[in-house]
Amino acid sequence: PDEPAPAGTAPWTCNVCRSSQRTRGWRCPFRHRHCRDCMVRWAEASVSPTCPREGCGYHLGEHDLEDLRVSSTRLEAFRANRLEQGLVDLQENADSQVTVFRCPGAGCGAAVVLGAGEARRRWSCSCGAPPACTGCGASPYHYHARCEEVQPLRARWLAWLQGGREAYKGLERRAVREATAQQKALREADFQRLAVETGFSIQAMARHSELANDEEWKAANCRLCPRCRSAVEKTNGCNTIVCGQNAHGGNRQPGCGHRFNWKDAKPYRAA
Repeated sequence: PDEPAPAGTAPWTCNVCRSSQRTRGWRCPFRHRHCRDCMVRWAEASVSPTCPREGCGYHLGEHDLEDLRVSSTRLEAFRANRLEQGLVDLQENADSQVTVFRCPGAGCGAAVVLGAGEARRRWSCSCGAPPACTGCGASPYHYHARCEEVQPLRARWLAWLQGGREAYKGLERRAVREATAQQKALREADFQRLAVETGFSIQAMARHSELANDEEWKAANCRLCPRCRSAVEKTNGCNTIVCGQNAHGGNRQPGCGHRFNWKDAKPYRAA
């Protein structure tokens, strides 16, 4: 209930409900007087309440709502609305010396005010949204690139994922094949030169070529036994290997008999 008016105060009429009052009521700076019940209903129903008197235009402040003793929920909503309006005014003012960066989190109204010319920085909101750049809003924050470089870099990365990586790997495999072929040709040329200089026979050159091909085949199909370093071939079956024989017995060949996993063995490298 409203407080009674001081003793000796003449009755007055509320401008809203037109009832005669002997209470303190509420009065705007322009002396427009209204009863507390009408003002509380008015303040609770309006987002940005003003004096109910037509043409007055006085906007109620936080102290007015506290004086009217509105609910705590309404008071918090009023404060949030005033803060939001202040941020909007800062953003829309072309002459403002500050900028406003808003939290990118869904449903979050938090913001940070930055001074003119202030360098971008990583800002993390208490709502739990991913940290973002105050300069361009990009998330995650880009430590090693300027704001204007972020989108072109992302476009290049997506292009790499969509096809550039496979193209690069193809070029890489091609380079390996060409390097291998070049090395083979150089070895053949060196051997032929040596054969001419030392008088090696055609049979010796053929045998050398055969050995070189054998080394290449072992490099492509064999791995090394971890114990004796012998070349071991996996023909079929599981990855369990026994050096010198089949994993389940039979087909004995020179080897130390060590049991190992094919995936863990090092690949054979041509001499």
